[in-house]
Amino acid sequence: DHDLADKIVLTPAQSLRAICAACVFCPAMVQGYPSSVNNTPCVYTNIVGHNLFETLVLNMLSIGECKSAGNIPWDDPPVAWREKSPVTPKEQITKMSLLAAFTWRPRRITLVPEKDDGGRYCVRKVYYQQGLDFKGNGQWNDPHVAYYLNKKGQKVTVRPQYGRDLWRDVGTVAANSPTDQSSTQPLVLQNCSSVLRRTEGGAKKLIPLQMTALLTDQASSVNLVYDILALPEEILNKPVLGTKLRSDMKIIEDVAWNIDRAFRHSDGKKRNIAELLRTDYFADMHSRLLAEYIPWLADWGKQYDVCNDDKKDALVKEERVHFKDLLRQSIGSVCQNANRYYGSGAKNLRLLVEAERKFRDSCYQYLKDEDEGGEENA
Repeated sequence: DHDLADKIVLTPAQSLRAICAACVFCPAMVQGYPSSVNNTPCVYTNIVGHNLFETLVLNMLSIGECKSAGNIPWDDPPVAWREKSPVTPKEQITKMSLLAAFTWRPRRITLVPEKDDGGRYCVRKVYYQQGLDFKGNGQWNDPHVAYYLNKKGQKVTVRPQYGRDLWRDVGTVAANSPTDQSSTQPLVLQNCSSVLRRTEGGAKKLIPLQMTALLTDQASSVNLVYDILALPEEILNKPVLGTKLRSDMKIIEDVAWNIDRAFRHSDGKKRNIAELLRTDYFADMHSRLLAEYIPWLADWGKQYDVCNDDKKDALVKEERVHFKDLLRQSIGSVCQNANRYYGSGAKNLRLLVEAERKFRDSCYQYLKDEDEGGEENA
């Protein structure tokens, strides 16, 4: 946070926390300043325990898990306080370990202590310089980050976007495709259900996940955002369910694109209607997904596991019908909300009718094409 020294005063404890955050969420800067260990600050996923100790344990990996699950080196390079070599600004490093990543130093930050009027130590200034630059070798897998293959076939992390809520990436976080590596959920999620204890009375186990990310604008930090989701353990444990959820989230995003296409008028007074409808739409889908569809999908997955092969096709069709019905209800809600945003008068009524028709036709044609494409792929 760049400001005048007399405006910002930190205690030693606050300074230490700020240094940790500065290294984890470190954007690239001009003059060759390196970024964090995962390049552009990405979305980190952690399991939330009942207290700090449980949270720390649930998000740890053992040496054996690092080797078997992700082929991640444990301490080569070593943790920062065991590294005897000084930090050379902009030194390029080509290998990474779990302990080194936790204490990675993309900046050299030296606190300048002084005393306030009461004689207590405080910090108003720091020395700020380039640090280590991790170029990567394709083998580093952060255990708290979801990966997927982009259109170029490159493995990339989930990154935050301005105006986009983190829960909209729940499909990518939950999906795990060990065969084609198209999507890989964070390693810490792959054994969490065996560690977390069941709720009292044998109730359905929910895995509380916290997604945290830093929104940046080039080299500037904009806002630290986070979201907490409680997902049934089946969604994270069964690859078929995570893959379906990721596919469903893509359809939800495509419908949102149709909102922009249908309701974005050239008329200046109507230009923000599409943004309002998109906000309403995603709020509605957030409620429907977490309260209705995802729990239903978890129960559906249990039936899918035990049914005979000749009945699996019928179950798959049932799941598609259920999701499309939910989506059609949300499409109807968009049209109802549009009635509130358009004013009275013949011109507004004509614009409303045309926009609703265009939106419904494009959505239903898209769902029809998606159904036909799904049948061909099956």
